Amino acid sequence: MVNAEVTSNEVESAVKTIKDLQDKGKKFYGDKTYDANEVYKTGVKVVAPPKKNASTKCGHPARRKTVREFKKLGYDRWREGYGLSGGLSPCSLL
Repeated sequence: MVNAEVTSNEVESAVKTIKDLQDKGKKFYGDKTYDANEVYKTGVKVVAPPKKNASTKCGHPARRKTVREFKKLGYDRWREGYGLSGGLSPCSLL
């Protein structure tokens, strides 16, 4: 597991970190900051709750799926589905 706290351009830094450590079997856990198409395009499974204004009309297909799932289940049930009982750290790559 890799934990990282990014302070500059968080999405850009996360994408770089993911690409440096990329393994298609891994998952990236992050908070709403990382709900971005650039993160989904890295090829890892992204576990990040969508932002309030998230739409399913455009963007990466995996992100659109996450938004639909989140809106259907709500935050608590969505979080439980990923075994996140304690919430999310800023970002982790497992």
